[in-house]
Amino acid sequence: MVALHGFEHDRVPPRTSLDADVLVNVRIIQDGTQQVSRVLLDMGFVFLGVNRKG
Repeated sequence: MVALHGFEHDRVPPRTSLDADVLVNVRIIQDGTQQVSRVLLDMGFVFLGVNRKG
């Protein structure tokens, strides 16, 4: 969201990133996070767990 806000105001991001963010409005799609997780797993992504950096 910070990057989107910056792009709206013609700001150049300070660094590039290889990660991605996914937003789900769970007020509209109550199981939205489960749906996104299922799609990512079906595409072959693997959850490696949580570490100190997130």
